[in-house]
This record gives sequence, C-alpha cells and structure tokens, in this order.
Amino acid sequence: MSIALVGRGTRHGCRCSSAHILALVATYIAAHPVGAQEETSPPDPAETARILDELRAELAATHARLDLLENLIDELSSGVVDPDATSSNPVTFVRLDDEEHEFVSYPVHIGQDETNTLLKRVGYVTYHDDDHRIPLWVSYRVSREWLDVPAYIPRNKLRWRTDPELSGTGARDRDYRRSGYSRGHMAMQALLRGRSPECEREGFCFANAIPQRQSFNAGIWLRLEYQVMNWAREFGDVWVVCGPVLPPDPVKLNGRVSVPSGFYKIVTRDTPGGMETAAYFFTQDSPGAQPTLDQ
Repeated sequence: MSIALVGRGTRHGCRCSSAHILALVATYIAAHPVGAQEETSPPDPAETARILDELRAELAATHARLDLLENLIDELSSGVVDPDATSSNPVTFVRLDDEEHEFVSYPVHIGQDETNTLLKRVGYVTYHDDDHRIPLWVSYRVSREWLDVPAYIPRNKLRWRTDPELSGTGARDRDYRRSGYSRGHMAMQALLRGRSPECEREGFCFANAIPQRQSFNAGIWLRLEYQVMNWAREFGDVWVVCGPVLPPDPVKLNGRVSVPSGFYKIVTRDTPGGMETAAYFFTQDSPGAQPTLDQ
C-alpha cells in the first residue's frame, strides 16, 4: 500500500528565526535603554512601528507553520495511523537552531526521550530509538549544489559501522547478515557524496539505516529518492524527514533490530506562496509504481 499527500501552506512571509527576533528586540533596547528616559530623546515612532511590524510578521509566520503542521499531522493520522495506537505515543515538535538539516522542526516522541538518542551529523540529523536499534526519523536538506559531484571515497571502500555514541545500543553489521533484509539508507548516500570524507562515512553509520526488503529498497524507495533529487535540481533546495512505521510487535533481526512494516517520507520546499509539502507512506510490500507530486 502507498499513500501520497500533497499540501500547500499559507503565505508565511520570512523564515521564522529566533536569532532574527532577538536581533530586532536588541535593536529596540539599544535605541531605547531602560532607565535612561531622562537622558535620551523620546522613542522614534517610525522605528518603533517598523520593529513591531517585523515582530508581527515573525509571529504570523510561526502561526502559519504551526497550522500547516497540525493539518499535516491530521492528514497523516487519518490516512495511515491507527488512532488507538498513537494515543499512548503522542508526538510533539521541538524547534532547534539547525536550518542546515531541518525546515520546520524536529518531531520527538513524548515519553520516550530517555531511551532515544539525537545525533547531529554533517549531512543529516537522526533520532535513534535505542530499544528498537533503528532511527525513528532522519532529517536532512537536499541542495542542488550537492548533486552529481564526485565522491571523496569510492563506495566499495565504505563499510557499515556502529555509531560511536551507540556502541551499546546501536545495530551491528552482523545483525543484518543472512537476514534477508538490506541496510536501507534513510539519508541517501548519493546526497552525502562529495561534501567531505566525514559526511560520506557517516552515511554508512547504522543510525542512518533501517531494515528494508531488497525489492522495496531497490524499487519504490529508490525511485522516490531520485524524485527528491529531481525536485532539488529543479527548485534548488528541499527538506526531507523520513523514517519507519513499526507494528505493535515487530520482528527483530538477530533478536535485536526491529523490522518496520512501512516507511514514510515528507518532502517540503519553500515558495513565494508558502510551503509545499508532499507526504508519502509505503508498506514494505508496496508495488513499484512511480511516485509523483501534483504541483
């Protein structure tokens, strides 16, 4: 089964940025220091109005993004998620200062943070479930400038490895051997190539991998990865969040690594008219149909 959802956000003006808001407030305070009213001239009404307008625009942008997130969550929940299964595992979105890897925010599962690990890499950020030994999601940016560049390290010289931070909780290469499942990249290796040797090596860390059937890995998942590359080639930049959908009692490779029943991928780009978002869900037995985005 496969499900594709396409949405367009409302006009949100400039990008939300806590640093930008602080700069505006700092500018106002510097021009109108507290406790110095007697020594300074009255506030400039035009400057005050300008700063207030910019702050209101930032607030409106934040509201627009929250509205889009709520709509997308509702669509995904009604289309592919069992409400009873998610009621005990709510999701919130936390804003971190990381515009390199994410566009809106990071999704974090409430109540599980003590058993999960957030890892920031050169080419992606991953939120690793230390019980299931797979990432719950991987977030990354795809830029036109990173496409079709030569690799620093030949692919046949790269080896899968356990992340140093996950030495006791991460997957190991022997978990996958003779399992019948591929080591499925979440952040596509072709998008990590040519940026730095470290970035290429991190693509082969198990915090960026989830068990996938080979037919799925080399079929619909690969085609969607190439579609994302085509969107980046056309539009310049797109942002991706992807990860697994786990059944209540998943099979575990080598008794350690959980096998998901499906995968999701959310692709977002910024436009003059707002955010455009495409959300996909595929079960591991999805047919190999070509995914499309209705622009």
